[in-house]
Amino acid sequence: MGLVAERKGGKESSHGYIFQKGQPNTSIERVELESEFAGEQKLHDKIRARLHPAGGGAVLEVTGRVLSMVPCRNHRAGWVTRVAEGMTEWRLDDRVGYGMSEYLDHLHKGE
Repeated sequence: MGLVAERKGGKESSHGYIFQKGQPNTSIERVELESEFAGEQKLHDKIRARLHPAGGGAVLEVTGRVLSMVPCRNHRAGWVTRVAEGMTEWRLDDRVGYGMSEYLDHLHKGE
C-alpha cells in the first residue's frame, strides 16, 4: 500500500507499508509514482510505483492497469474534489493481484 500526496508548490510526501504473508509489515520510506492518464477527463489509466522500504532493502516495482473506473465528485465547504476509483490489475514480477487505485484532485471552480 502506497500513498503519495502533492501539495501546493509541488511539495510531495509519500509513505505506506509492504505486506508479505508470514512476515511483519515493512514501512515504506518513499514512493516514486508515474501515472498515465486517458480519456476526456484525464483519469489515471496506467501506474508504475517504485516502493522504497524503510531501512534499505530491495526496491519493489509495481505496475497497475485500470480495468474499470468510477469517477465521483465530492462537494464540501466550497471545495470540489474529483475522486477517481479504479479497479486495477496490479503486477509485481510474475505475480498478479487485483485491487483499487484512487486519485483525488481538488478542482478549480469544479472543473
